[in-house]
Amino acid sequence: MLILGSDSSSSMPILQADTYRVTVLARVKGDGLYQLLRPNSTFNEVLVSGVNVTFVLKTSSPLFAPSQQGAAAESQGTAPPYQTPVEYSLVGPFLVKTSRGEILEVSIRSESTPSVELLEAKVGNGARAMINGEELLGSWYDGLDGWVFPLNWINPGEPSVVLIHKNNTISSFSGILHASANEVDFSLDSGPYREVHLRVLEGSVELEAKGNTIPNVELTEKLPVGEFFGIYISGQDSLLISEAYLGRLSYTLITPERCESCIVGEFGFERDPNFKLNAELEVPKEAIGGSAVLMRVSSGPDIGNMTLYLPGEKVLLLENMGFPYEIELALPLTNLDVMEDIYLTVHSTEGLYGLKKALKILRSYEIRMLNRTPIFLIGGKGDIHISAINLGDGTISLLEARVNLTTKKGEVLSLKFPLSVDLQGNRSQRIVLPLNLPVGDYKATLLVSLVDQSGETHWFNLGEMSIVSTNEDPLNALLAISPDMPNIGDNVTLKVSFTNMVPLERVLIGVNVTGGLEPISDTSKLLKEIPEGSTRELTFQFRAKEVGPAKLTVILYYVIEGGGSERSYIKELKIPIGGVSGRASIEVTKTEVEVGEKFSVKIRVEDVSGNVTVEFPAKMIILEAKGRIKGNKVEYMAPGEIEVMGLFKEEGAYTIPTYVSVNGSLLIPSNTVTIKAVGKGGWDVVEKSLRSKLADLKRRYRTLKEASGNLGPLAVEKLNSLEKMLDEAKKLIDETEYERASELLSK
Repeated sequence: MLILGSDSSSSMPILQADTYRVTVLARVKGDGLYQLLRPNSTFNEVLVSGVNVTFVLKTSSPLFAPSQQGAAAESQGTAPPYQTPVEYSLVGPFLVKTSRGEILEVSIRSESTPSVELLEAKVGNGARAMINGEELLGSWYDGLDGWVFPLNWINPGEPSVVLIHKNNTISSFSGILHASANEVDFSLDSGPYREVHLRVLEGSVELEAKGNTIPNVELTEKLPVGEFFGIYISGQDSLLISEAYLGRLSYTLITPERCESCIVGEFGFERDPNFKLNAELEVPKEAIGGSAVLMRVSSGPDIGNMTLYLPGEKVLLLENMGFPYEIELALPLTNLDVMEDIYLTVHSTEGLYGLKKALKILRSYEIRMLNRTPIFLIGGKGDIHISAINLGDGTISLLEARVNLTTKKGEVLSLKFPLSVDLQGNRSQRIVLPLNLPVGDYKATLLVSLVDQSGETHWFNLGEMSIVSTNEDPLNALLAISPDMPNIGDNVTLKVSFTNMVPLERVLIGVNVTGGLEPISDTSKLLKEIPEGSTRELTFQFRAKEVGPAKLTVILYYVIEGGGSERSYIKELKIPIGGVSGRASIEVTKTEVEVGEKFSVKIRVEDVSGNVTVEFPAKMIILEAKGRIKGNKVEYMAPGEIEVMGLFKEEGAYTIPTYVSVNGSLLIPSNTVTIKAVGKGGWDVVEKSLRSKLADLKRRYRTLKEASGNLGPLAVEKLNSLEKMLDEAKKLIDETEYERASELLSK
C-alpha cells in the first residue's frame, strides 16, 4: 500500500489530506554556530544560544575595479572621472563601495527601479545613460558583469547606484550609510537582517548578517503533526526542524486489491509478497480518540523521502536523515470505535514502496440524551437531560445545544442553549436543557456542538424525539385514614390512592410521621412503569402511641416517562389522638334536617368513669339535654347515655360531636355523624320552640307558686329566683338572643 501525488487519470481512490513538510535545517549540539544543511542566499548558518535561535549569513565577495578600457574611457568623456581607484563588491544583497581599503558607501538591493534609458554602451568600456531625466556616465566592471552608475545621495533610502547588466537588465540599490573605515556595523528595521557587519580584508569584503532572534524555541523528543519550529532530540542527535503547512493536497491510494500489476502516472507497480521494505513503521494497536499517540518511523540508508498518511486526514512529508522520527499525533475524536489505516510510502534507490498499518481508535467521548421519547412537559415546562463523557486525555468543550422543533401544522422553530462546558479528560457531566413550550405535540431533533483539543468544531445529532406539552396536572392523590380519630393504642391504616394522567417512569411514595404515631410497616414504596390513566392504591400501617395532634406527610417523587427531572407531589393529613381507653359512640335520629328543625342525638360513653364533656358545632342550638348545658357543650357523668335535643340555625354540613373529653382528656369516639342542614328554615321556628318551652316552665312555676304556702322560706326564695330567670329568658327571646335564652332555659 502506498500513496503518491494525485493522478487525475487514475482509477485508484483519491485521498485528501492536510499536508506538512518536515525539513531538517541543521544538526546542533548545545550553544554555538552551525552550518545549515540547506544554505541559501539569505542564510547559511544558525546561531543557537540556550532556547534562542538566530539565522546568520556569513559570506565574502571580492572587490572589483573598473576595467582598463573603462578607465581609458574617462579621458574620452564616456566614463566618470575618478581621482582615486574605486572598487565595488556585491556581497549578499549589499553593494559595498571602497577605495584604498576603506568602505566609502554601503547600499542594499532595492525593489524600486528608477527610470533608465541606456544611450551608449560597449562591453569593457564606459557608458552613457539617462537616469531619472539626468544623463550620467558609468564604468564597466567585469566582476559585476555590467556598468555601474553612481548617483548622488545624502539620506539613507535614497537611490544610490544603478547597475545595468550587459543583457540590459537593471539592478538598483538604495543607500544605507556613508563611511570611511575598513569595517562598519549597522542595523536594519526591515528585511531579513537585523544586525550587519562588513569588513574589507585583502581584496574582498566579508559579511556577517544576523536575522531577528527567535526566542523560546521548543525542545521536544516527539515531533508533532502540525506547524512547528524547534529543536528535535532523537537519541544523541539534536536537530533544528521546521514543519510547514503546504495546504490540503490530493493523493492516489494504491493497494494490492486494486493493483496486482498496474501503471499510475509515470510509475509501474507490481505486487511482491516476498519483498521486505528497509523501513519500519511502529504504531500501537489501539488508542482512545482525542488522545495523543506515539509512532516511530525509521529507515535504512537506501531510503530517501518518505510520505506518511495519518488518521484525521493528515500527511507528513519526511526526509531520511539517518535517525528515527518519533511522531506524536493527536487522534481525531470519535463517538464510535473505528479502524484507521496508516500508510507509509518510501522513495528508495530501487523505486517506490509502501506499507500499511492498522490502528483501532476507541471512542473518545459519549454524548447522549438521557430522556426517552416521548418527553412530557407538564404545564408546558420540562427538561432535556444530556450526558457528556470525555474518555480521552485532552479537553473537549461543549459550546451549544439546539432543539429544532416541528409542530403538527408544520411550523418550525429552533431553541438555542449556550453551554460553555469545558470537560477535562476522563470526566463526565450532566447537562440540563430547560424547555417551556405552548401546549401541543412536537417532533424534535437535538444537536450539540463540540470543540476538540485542536480547536475544530463538530456538530452531533443526538437523534429525533417526540415532545408532548400539556397543561394537565400529572397526578392526583387521595388520602384516607382508618379510624379517622384514633385513641391511644389503636392501629391506624393510611390508604394512598393516586391517579396519573401521563405515563410515569417511576414513583417513590414516602410517608413522614410527626406527633404521636409510629410506623409498624414500611414507610416508602417504589412503583415503576405506570401507564397513563392508571389508579394505584397503597396502604401503610401505624400505631397511636401518644395523645395529641399527629400529622402524616405523603410525598410522591415521580419521573415522567421519557426521563427528565424528578418532580414531587405533597399532601398532608392531620390526625388527633385521644388519651382515654374508654369507648364513645354517637347515634342520631336524622342525618338531614331543615334549618330550625329539631333532632335528637344520643351519646353513650362506656368503660370509663368521670365527668364527660361533649362539644357540638357552634351553629347548633341545644334545646334540651339530660345534663348540664354550657353554650354548645353538654356535661354529664360517665358511664352512661344522654339524649340531646337541638337544631341548626344555618345551612351546612356539621360533624357531631366536635370532641368528647373525659376528666379533661380527649376521647376519640368510635364514630362521628355528619348532619346536613338544608332549606332556609327561619328563626321563627327557633323562637316558637323557645316560647313553647318558656310557657311550659311558667305553667310549672305557677303550680309551685300556688303550693308555696306550705313551703319553707328557702323554697320561696328559689321560686323568686326562678321567676326572675323566666322573665330574663322572655326578654332574651324578645331581643332574638335565642342561644342565650336556650342556655338559660336549660338550667
